[in-house]
Amino acid sequence: MSLTLPSVILLVLIVLWDEVGSIPDLTKTKTGQAHSTVVGGNPSSANLKDILAQKLYAFPGAVHDDGESDNVKHNKNTKSALKQLSQHVDRKQTTYSKSDGNFVAEKTKHLRETEDTRKELESHKTGLGTDKETLEELAPFFKGIGHVLMNPPGSSQVEDLMDSPLAAPTFSDSSTNPEQIHIALGDNPTEMVIMCACRGQINSLPVVQYGLAPGNYTASQSGVSKLFKKENMLGASHHHRMKLQNLIPGAWYSYRIKLENSISEGYEFETMKEGQDWSPSFVVYGDLGRDGGAPSLARLRKEGKSRKYTAFLHVGDFAYNFQDDGGLKGDHFMQRIQPIAARVPYMATPGNHEIHSNFIHYRHRFSMPTLQWPMHEAKHWYSYDVANIHFISYSSEVYFTYNGKYIKDQYKWLLADLTAANQPENRAKRPWIIAMGHRPMYCSNLDMDDCTKRESLVRLGLEKLFHDQGVDMIIEAHEHSYERLYPVYNRTLVACNYTDPQTPIHVISGAAGCNNQHGLCADMIMAPAGSESAFRQWLPPWSAFRQWLPGLNGYARMKVVNDTHLYWEQVIARGGYIMDRFWLVQHNHGPFQELLPRNAVREC
Repeated sequence: MSLTLPSVILLVLIVLWDEVGSIPDLTKTKTGQAHSTVVGGNPSSANLKDILAQKLYAFPGAVHDDGESDNVKHNKNTKSALKQLSQHVDRKQTTYSKSDGNFVAEKTKHLRETEDTRKELESHKTGLGTDKETLEELAPFFKGIGHVLMNPPGSSQVEDLMDSPLAAPTFSDSSTNPEQIHIALGDNPTEMVIMCACRGQINSLPVVQYGLAPGNYTASQSGVSKLFKKENMLGASHHHRMKLQNLIPGAWYSYRIKLENSISEGYEFETMKEGQDWSPSFVVYGDLGRDGGAPSLARLRKEGKSRKYTAFLHVGDFAYNFQDDGGLKGDHFMQRIQPIAARVPYMATPGNHEIHSNFIHYRHRFSMPTLQWPMHEAKHWYSYDVANIHFISYSSEVYFTYNGKYIKDQYKWLLADLTAANQPENRAKRPWIIAMGHRPMYCSNLDMDDCTKRESLVRLGLEKLFHDQGVDMIIEAHEHSYERLYPVYNRTLVACNYTDPQTPIHVISGAAGCNNQHGLCADMIMAPAGSESAFRQWLPPWSAFRQWLPGLNGYARMKVVNDTHLYWEQVIARGGYIMDRFWLVQHNHGPFQELLPRNAVREC
């Protein structure tokens, strides 16, 4: 049966009223464990704003990046929330004032809004077509509808973030200024790949000037250029790739790019350390977006400059979409991530929003280990090693493109790669195998995507292979939400913990932002974290933690501590709160055994 949004909302209200009778509230302890408190009764319109402010902006006991105490943070955020909510969420306010309308127009004119969008703003519609009054009614049940949804576009902090300095600069069509600078890991720790683009043609080879940091540019390396005009008529059409080799592992280098007489600003990167006896850290997310990812982008830039991370892992769906506006949307996205990607290797995996014209933008804009550049349309999968980890980036999109023409090719490659990784000498060096692909095999969302189906194409195609070859973790995105799964195989719950699991662990981190500058871009889940009791009969038993609420955009941090322990935490971009965390402990790396019915767990 297919549920429409109104019917889902009605069902949610009825079930919660009938079963709960009070409003569950999710808060966080300092250790990140969720617990429930109760705010009694149906809130009146008089105290609705207070409840929203407390639920949305304050997570008592949460971890904060800036070191402020919980009480100080709580008071500041609540006051700020009340001020904004009093202006924009008052139940008596049914239309924008004239001044508000002017403000919206001024702040969003660079987004080329259509007449339909303007009408949508004026009528308080969101991306789901839900009006403001309905959202207010839903808010107490879902512990606060997020900031992006409750504040009208043009007045939210999201819109502020979409302006300078995050917006991309504009160069003339003849400019040879290097832009969209980003780096990626090479084929070994002594290599780094550097890429950029420019708008004007250059008549000499692109050059990277570099040397041991700081501020040393005494060495140089030339590269190659490609003209990229197809589906990119208005974008920067001259793309350049340089590979630095024979670098010192674990050293800091300065570099800048020279395109004829134009020289970029200088950046620094750290080469990968040699060996396996060190603990790499990563930032992980999917579905960022040129516009909707603004809340995450501000904090991601801060992370990129922190010098804490070995690489950023972007698991598909980048600009929404690279090809839009003649390629300008892609240029703007790449320029906006430059403060991150010019400093930290930016490792990419294709998603469904990169499919357009045979993945042409993805294949030209990124260069990944072991692959030719531009990438061949038929091969986007690759692997690389970092410390004690063997990473695999696969394409879930082979199941939805080219009539499945490349499914067998990818499967054959995956089997060969995993077989080699499982050779005793290789698995001893790199016990962790982590796979990344855009579309999940499982999810609790209500959008009828592949992962919601019993016979998921991705799951049927890859689950058994990854299980048999002992993949430890599968990182996915696509769903604009966050979800952590208990060990699950063949739709059967295997365990209720992450100690020596007997099958791969799935984590979905697709909540980075999508494209929600004009409303909601979140994929609804029937039971957000904290409301399990009301929805137990509908919840899949393997869903350990899930959150989809608008405004809770975020990303993950992952640290592989040693051969047996991996740490994961999901961060809410607005404020830096840790929403979820867990340890994956595996003492028995290697191919998993066949799971029999007696291995199943009924529920957790």
